[in-house]
Amino acid sequence: MSEKNFLFCLWLLTFPFLFGFSKYQEARSGDEAYQKGDYDKAIQKYEEVLKREENASIFFDLGNAYFQKKSFDEAKNFYQKSFSTKEKGLAALTHYSLGNCAYRRGEYPEALEWYQKAMEEDPKDMDSKYNYELTLKKMKEEEEKKEKKEEQAQEQKSKEEKASSEKESDQKQEKGEEAQQGKMKEEKNQEEKKKEGEALEKKKDRHKKKKQASSAQKAQEKKNPEAVKKEEALRVLDVVNNEKKDLIWNLVRNKNEEREKQEKDW
Repeated sequence: MSEKNFLFCLWLLTFPFLFGFSKYQEARSGDEAYQKGDYDKAIQKYEEVLKREENASIFFDLGNAYFQKKSFDEAKNFYQKSFSTKEKGLAALTHYSLGNCAYRRGEYPEALEWYQKAMEEDPKDMDSKYNYELTLKKMKEEEEKKEKKEEQAQEQKSKEEKASSEKESDQKQEKGEEAQQGKMKEEKNQEEKKKEGEALEKKKDRHKKKKQASSAQKAQEKKNPEAVKKEEALRVLDVVNNEKKDLIWNLVRNKNEEREKQEKDW
């Protein structure tokens, strides 16, 4: 048994004589509730004792009950109140418990201070020494985690910046390609419009020439109707000659077919 536990047990042995039987009964009821895990009842009994008279041991017990409920701020408050009395037997144990509170709250530098004080009070206190070293290790791990997290955050930021830069570059390239395509499309549209304009102009020109030819023909007919009639007669004659040629060709072909038929019958 460590010296601080021995002192605490000695304190409990002298407890009935210090507070009287009634107070001792309430304190013992609180201890029994604490051992059963009924920390709310234990707190109630300890507080009843404190209404009659303040005592370092009861403050310390209240701190333990709140610590088990994970109410570390309340636990710290009652541990510190145990220092307000003139009793010095619980000093090392209280420093140790305050160190545990600070550790559970993640306040590692404060925990180191309390464990250090506990070891100064009791140099043979191996629990405080172990927790002191454990806290140093925890602080180192937390620092490494923090550095790793910062590195990961920086890497993530670099990746996001790179991705953003690449996206911006792609967007610029796409805009450039779209602009080039738009320019080519515009040029093509202009070329098509130009061709359509030229075709329209040619059509207008043909229509104009045709109209001019028709006007010239009408003017010629007015000036020389005989020549027109002659041309018309020649055209009619040409048509008749063509029909005559077709008729003669048909007669010759029919005659040949008849001769071939007679030869076969013979």
